This record gives sequence, C-alpha cells and structure tokens, in this order.
Amino acid sequence: MRHTYSPENLHHWFKRLVKLQDKGLINWQHFDEFQTAKVEEYNDRRPRGAMKRRPLGKTAYYKLKSLESAGALEPEALMKAFSDAGFSALREYLLVNDPGLSSGPSREDTDRLSTLMARLLDVSPGDQNAALAELPGSYLTFRPSLSRPGWVVVGYLEIQRTKDDELVTDEFTIYRGSDDEPVTRQDFTGFIVYSHQFYLLTSSDSNSQFARISILRSSEISRGIVRKFDGLYCGASQRPGRSIFASRLHVRRVEDAASARARIGYKNIESKKSSESIDREIWDSLMMGVKSGILDF
Repeated sequence: MRHTYSPENLHHWFKRLVKLQDKGLINWQHFDEFQTAKVEEYNDRRPRGAMKRRPLGKTAYYKLKSLESAGALEPEALMKAFSDAGFSALREYLLVNDPGLSSGPSREDTDRLSTLMARLLDVSPGDQNAALAELPGSYLTFRPSLSRPGWVVVGYLEIQRTKDDELVTDEFTIYRGSDDEPVTRQDFTGFIVYSHQFYLLTSSDSNSQFARISILRSSEISRGIVRKFDGLYCGASQRPGRSIFASRLHVRRVEDAASARARIGYKNIESKKSSESIDREIWDSLMMGVKSGILDF
C-alpha cells in the first residue's frame, strides 16, 4: 500500500495526515513523538559514521500544511522535508492511526450476521443485555505469531454498540518482516455475541479473505465491565499451503486508545528493544504447552 519512497506516495500520505488533523482525529505532538522514535530507531540501525536522518520539524510541517491547504504544495517540496526514514514513519503512523484505512464487511452486513448468529445460538435477553453493558470499549489482543515462531503479535480491537443494539468489532495489527521491509496492515471486521458464559467473536480476515473464529471467556470483570478475556481462535493462514490453525488468544481492556495503538506489532519476552517488550504474565499464558491435541486453559 504505497510503500515506496517517492514524491507521489509521500504526497498521498501527507494529505491523509493533514486531513486527519483538520478533523481533530490526531494532533502534532502525538505524531511528532511517533516519528521521532521511529527515525531514531532507523539511525540506530545505520553503520557508525553514516548520515543521520532527521524527523520533520513542527515549523516545516505547518508550512507544508499551509501550502497543501492552498493547493500550492509541490510533491518535490515534500521530498526535501521528509527523509526516507521520515516517510516510513509517516506511513506507519497512518496505518496505525487512520480509521479510514480499515477494510472488511460493511457495518450493515455485520449487523445482520450478528442478529442471525444470536438467533442460531438462542441468545437470551439477559445474556444480550449483559454483553451490551460489559463489552464496548478498546482492547489489545495478544496471540502467538504464525510467521515468526516464538513471537507474539499484538493487535488493537474496538467493540462498539450499534443503534440496533448489536456488538460489532474492528481489529487490526501491523507487521514488518525485517527492518528493511515495509510495514503491512491486517484488518479483522466482525461481531461478537455472548451465550452460556462464552463469547463468540466472528470476523473477516483482510489477508486470507476467510473467517476467523474466536471463543473467549472473561478472566477478569470489575465494576460491571470485562477487563480481560482468555480463549482460542482459529482460521486459515494466507501463507503458502493455506494452513488451518488454532492458537491461544489473550485480550485486555485499555483506557488510552492512542497509547495502546502504539504498542501493536511483534513482541518477544527476550527482546532487548523496549518497543518489543511484553508482560511476563501474558507471555506465559500464551506459550503454555498443548496437551493431547487439546488447548488446556
């Protein structure tokens, strides 16, 4: 998705940044902290003595923004302001923070599917009302990585209550295979129902274009809302051979959505990078062994 460093692609992402700020969905300080950290990471990977990249300054940003608003911004001018590392940071920031980049079924479709699933499972009014009260909010999801054994993938999940009293879900994560590869985004759009003390989360995977099924139970509830879930999920991988997989899943509620989205991606308990750290409690819960072909929680 427009990952090559070029005037046209840089202009595309910069326009999205300006649009989001004009709508009040992001602010300069948040973007500046993100880009500065990413550019510093890039510089740390460079050989000693190599020219250091610099993040975009605040004065330069607002000058470029003014030119863009006036329709007078030339893409080449952006190339002078953004280094290749700055471009990568801008693109990654928007992949994480731009809600318009999500992909998947429409809200109307997921509403209908949620209603049908509730009927199929004969969800009681009591269970439905409990879910509507306990679930809406923002969460981080943790699951073992399929492509990088021994690593955990962290995603960001939102559960929202619709006007028709359905619970719809939007989840995404980002991946980078190596330091030299562009970041890619994966979206899961679906719904969640509660029945007989279990939660069934069904979503569409933007990579495999197939369903992903998660069965969860609450492991912590306080003040009438769910704080943590544990369970398993299964689906079909987009990797060669189209493997069918099942694995553990841990979900926990977050209060600061912006800070939570900054934590998504690959994590490992042994990594020395602070950006790749993960709580021991979460790591242990995901890496427990499988017994007799059954995931034992």
